[in-house]
Amino acid sequence: MKGEKLPTFVRAVAVILVLVTEMKKAKCMKVEDAMAMVLVARLESGENDPLAKALTESMQAAQKAISSKVDPNAIEESFVRRIKDIVSANGIDVVLPLDCGRNAFNSRNPLVPKKNPFPWIAALGSREQGLFHFRCTGIIIHESHILTDGNCVASPTINVVRLNVTTLPGIPAVENFVVGRRLHPSIRSKSDLLAGINIGILELAYPLKFNAYVQPACIPGLLDEDSARQTKRFQSTLVGFRNIEDGSRGRSGNLFLMPNSTTDFAPKCVLEIKAFNKMHPNRMNSLDNLLTEDHICVYRNYEMAGKSLVVQEMEAAGARRVKVIGLGGFANARTPVPIAYTSVQSHRFWIELVIKKFRDNTFRSLVREAEDRWKMKC
Repeated sequence: MKGEKLPTFVRAVAVILVLVTEMKKAKCMKVEDAMAMVLVARLESGENDPLAKALTESMQAAQKAISSKVDPNAIEESFVRRIKDIVSANGIDVVLPLDCGRNAFNSRNPLVPKKNPFPWIAALGSREQGLFHFRCTGIIIHESHILTDGNCVASPTINVVRLNVTTLPGIPAVENFVVGRRLHPSIRSKSDLLAGINIGILELAYPLKFNAYVQPACIPGLLDEDSARQTKRFQSTLVGFRNIEDGSRGRSGNLFLMPNSTTDFAPKCVLEIKAFNKMHPNRMNSLDNLLTEDHICVYRNYEMAGKSLVVQEMEAAGARRVKVIGLGGFANARTPVPIAYTSVQSHRFWIELVIKKFRDNTFRSLVREAEDRWKMKC
């Protein structure tokens, strides 16, 4: 135990239990109200250690205070939150989805398309005169957030998100809207977009409902192999939209993928480019001067890659899943091979900070709304 924080947390839990009891008597208790108050108490206390047991007990008490007619979705949500708090008690604050990267239509080979589009890919664009105009490709990482490159996030015209599409403008499609933008804090000018920090996050107007057609992708963990020291070549897949054309229906495009794309981490890529320049002095590639440890290289032609992201299959929990490993690609104009992408793994910590801040603010807002509803109804 950490001494001084424990009494604060216990008092918070005790207050919640009293509120639960009073609400039970008034018969106006809701699952989301109890869960919101429990979660806010945890956030305010700042405690992440062995107090998960007390938190779990308070959650169970809140559930028992509710009548037997409980919304199954609410019970499921409360269970997932309990699991997250147990994990948090071991020093891991879970903000990204635990269940990610699935393709319900092809679970064995999630990067082999069938009749349905990939559930984690997002087409980002704008609505102009009632028509959808595609701008760039994003990927779902959270119920309220889309990961994409910094160029896209910095564009004020990006305000519409379309999911579950293979051919744009994509009718019908799952549609959402952009209400917030988070650009990597180290980006100060256009030149910074080439420095391995070309990454940003879009905040959605309302949470996505995950199902077979809409799913979050996984993100490489910080404890995975260190990309800055990794020299082993591997295979990845480029996925995104290309054949972009302006027409009477807006700006259209087609979903594509390039499987079996040879990929290197930056140190190995620099050596390959230097060797190429030595052999072809008339076709010098200056990309090696821009690469940092926060880049990965994909040996594909930039002109053929469209608006693409880099993804890779992985094995997790006995299933094949998909993780996003690169975005924001650029290449040398004279020699468009390889393409340098910002490494997503390098920025996982920042991604989690952004989502955690959003979650904390949302939960505090939820508890205020819950208290207001309780005061009005009771």
